[in-house]
Amino acid sequence: MCFVSNGELSVDGKTPPYVFREYSTNRRFRIYSGPGPFNNPQRGFNAIVAPELPSNVRRALWQGASSTWPNIVIGSFEICPLVPDKENSERPQPACIESAGRLIVKRFE
Repeated sequence: MCFVSNGELSVDGKTPPYVFREYSTNRRFRIYSGPGPFNNPQRGFNAIVAPELPSNVRRALWQGASSTWPNIVIGSFEICPLVPDKENSERPQPACIESAGRLIVKRFE
């Protein structure tokens, strides 16, 4: 079930690279294009390393960013978990982003 949450989307050196951190709980979500690539990585490797994102989020990530590292995007995101949450797990929960609004761009430094 999808939900709307305030937080930030950033990139780290892992695969898939996009991570959403929810401000209210500090939970982390690893972002995929959707359930297809998540369930079958061989079928959708490009969808894992470059997941589909809402167009406004993709623009904000790269707006004035360096050619190698995107910005951090802060806002209100509609997050759709791809598997049930495991309590007390240190690992980010797989999810996709359906929509986002009230975006603020923070330059990665």
